[in-house]
Order: sequence, then C-alpha cells, then structure tokens
Amino acid sequence: MQTTISKRGQTVVPALWQMEEPDVLISARLKAHFRISFADSIIAATAVRHDAFLVHKDPAYKCLSGVIKQRSLL
Repeated sequence: MQTTISKRGQTVVPALWQMEEPDVLISARLKAHFRISFADSIIAATAVRHDAFLVHKDPAYKCLSGVIKQRSLL
C-alpha cells in the first residue's frame, strides 16, 4: 500500500518514509526540551527507541549527553 500526501488540490506525491508514533513522540519531546534541529531530533529519537548508541561527528548532540547513549567521533 502506497501512502500519498496531498495539500489543497495540489499534485499528489508518494510518501517516501513514515515514522512510528513512539518515534514521533520522542522526537517531539527532544525538540521541545533541547536546542537541536528537527532532523537531529528524529535521529536521536530513533537511537533512544532502539536503545542504540548514536555515533556521530555533530557537536549539536552534545546537549543530549546523559539523555541518549552517544559516542562522538570529534
């Protein structure tokens, strides 16, 4: 089943990916409480939900120390 997105009579385009509700909620909480980008909050939420380490070279994740398991390569 292909999901489509439409906005007020504009062209219908296929959705390329979807997020599970728990990932969306975790991402929203991280974004609300920390100064990180929307994309970074999605990446961090995925790591939290899967109990995984986030391995990165992005200093933006420093604010999430103690919140997510992470390893900086900087």
